Amino acid sequence: MIVRKCVAIAWIGAIPLLSGCRAPVADPATVEQLRLMPYPSNAPFRGDLDIVVRRERGTLVLVNRTARRYDNVQLWLNQQHVGLATQVRIGGENRFELSNFINEHGEPYPIGGLLTPEVTFPIVSVEMFDPVTGARYRLLVRSRKTLFG
Repeated sequence: MIVRKCVAIAWIGAIPLLSGCRAPVADPATVEQLRLMPYPSNAPFRGDLDIVVRRERGTLVLVNRTARRYDNVQLWLNQQHVGLATQVRIGGENRFELSNFINEHGEPYPIGGLLTPEVTFPIVSVEMFDPVTGARYRLLVRSRKTLFG
């Protein structure tokens, strides 16, 4: 009887951990700023950049293999969620929390947990927009390997 109660209490205590804790969302002023940013559909594409993008759970990882550092750019995920990158350094990993990418409705990028995998959206395209030059660039998205693919 006591063992059952201990197991039940341990299970109830583990539920928040299993559901996947979300990183805190950006402050309300930043959310409002990002929400109001229009997708730069009319900005000309200046080609593809040798910046590899991958997703690691709730983090977007960029590896800049170009010879240039990028400052104060917008990163657009699937043409719907925008985040600000104050700097994309050359080489190494540049990490950005997906919860800081906001859509036009003020919602963060969907990140599922263990008990809510259906909430997760795949990242299909990532574009970088430089507001100073008005140029838009495509980045190379690498999907993570699955057991069956």
